[in-house]
Amino acid sequence: MSLRGFDLRPRRSGRIPQWQMALLLIAVGVIGRLALWNVPNVETVLVVSLLAGMLLRGVYVLVVPIAVMALTDVLGYWLGWAGAYAPWQVVGLAGFVYSAFLFVTALGRVMRPRILFRTRTIAVMTTISIPATVLFDLWTAFGDWLLITSRPPFSWTFPQVLELQIPFTLVHIASSLIFVPLFGAMFVYLHVHGWPSVQPAPHPTERRGHAGSQKSFEPLPCPSEFLALPLEGLLLRVNRLRSGLGSLPQSLEVGFPGLEAPPGFFRSLFLSA
Repeated sequence: MSLRGFDLRPRRSGRIPQWQMALLLIAVGVIGRLALWNVPNVETVLVVSLLAGMLLRGVYVLVVPIAVMALTDVLGYWLGWAGAYAPWQVVGLAGFVYSAFLFVTALGRVMRPRILFRTRTIAVMTTISIPATVLFDLWTAFGDWLLITSRPPFSWTFPQVLELQIPFTLVHIASSLIFVPLFGAMFVYLHVHGWPSVQPAPHPTERRGHAGSQKSFEPLPCPSEFLALPLEGLLLRVNRLRSGLGSLPQSLEVGFPGLEAPPGFFRSLFLSA
């Protein structure tokens, strides 16, 4: 009797191409920012910027945050969400915001751990997001004060701006604590395991013969297999016990009439139910 092994986790088939991961991050950033446009300091751009630094390489690290901000800014102003500031103020403030997101990306790149789909990896991402959020808000608050609120009609001091920024920063930290583990778990899983597959799993002998060409995952076993496989294992152990008893002297021989069952008997019984 041959028992086919199974695993509760999908088999790894290689990482998702960088351009596909970048497009997914851009889509999450764009959709999230547009959907939450009217909710101050609740956004998904920071999390995709952090993930770009931790999961991507090369030019894609810079493309993701810049593309998200550029697309949403163009769409936002095209849809009539433009503010009441002068063009030079908008461009200057955009420079502070863009550079802040690039800083978050660089922070994710520097703090990049060994990317595994484990609780520790998600915890590291979430921990990094807190100082990243605070530094982001400090930098953009300084830009807002330098370009807008330090001038009439506001004429505020920088400490006043920081004092008013506190509740918005607390909301921003709460946003990061929600979105970073949520989207972080999703993208790290894709980074480690790749795309899911519905193709049937090959036999272990087939995998050995085509190890280099294997491109799919083994699906999880169906519920009936959880019952069939242990029963087959029990039958295998009983058969081994019978073989061991068969080697004893004739006077101690113990018979097990009718004990043997055809291979796959219990599996067929449960799978046909």
